[in-house]
Amino acid sequence: VVEWMNRVGFDHMVSHWEWTLGRERVEELLGRLKAQFLSFNIREELFDDPLFPAYALHEAGGYTVAIIGSSYPYTRVAHPEEFTEGLSFGVREGELAQLVEELRSKGVDAIVLLSHNGLPLDTALAQRVPGIDLILTGHTHDLTFTPLRVGRTYIVAGSTAGKALIRGDLKLKRGGLAGLRLR
Repeated sequence: VVEWMNRVGFDHMVSHWEWTLGRERVEELLGRLKAQFLSFNIREELFDDPLFPAYALHEAGGYTVAIIGSSYPYTRVAHPEEFTEGLSFGVREGELAQLVEELRSKGVDAIVLLSHNGLPLDTALAQRVPGIDLILTGHTHDLTFTPLRVGRTYIVAGSTAGKALIRGDLKLKRGGLAGLRLR
């Protein structure tokens, strides 16, 4: 799978089922992955230290776009504990809000949440965490043919297992998105 992902050219990824392979194997596979693994919500359990970068910044047409990674927050309770021993997962809504606010204060124009939370949870986060422009959601295998809109946040779900390939064209402006078109 890693070789396929490297050939396709993913820029970023988040996780869920990968952890059923165990932490050691996941870290080995991520070491071979060319894409950057992002996850603001996976922590070392003992000291609550982040295990992975929370976000990446991209320049596009004079604008700065932040991609924040959010892995499945219930991984610890969805799988046997030995798969993720020493790790902490969670929704971490307050931390996400602080991160969004911090990125906005640094002049980031648009914020995209690359998420494996599922459509219901991401819809709630769009309502409760201001400043997220776009959520690319996974986990619940939903497919949105047109972007959902919750307040100022667009939400796009791309189905499962490569059944749909969605291209999203962002129209950027200072401080957010002026529009989004899916193809």
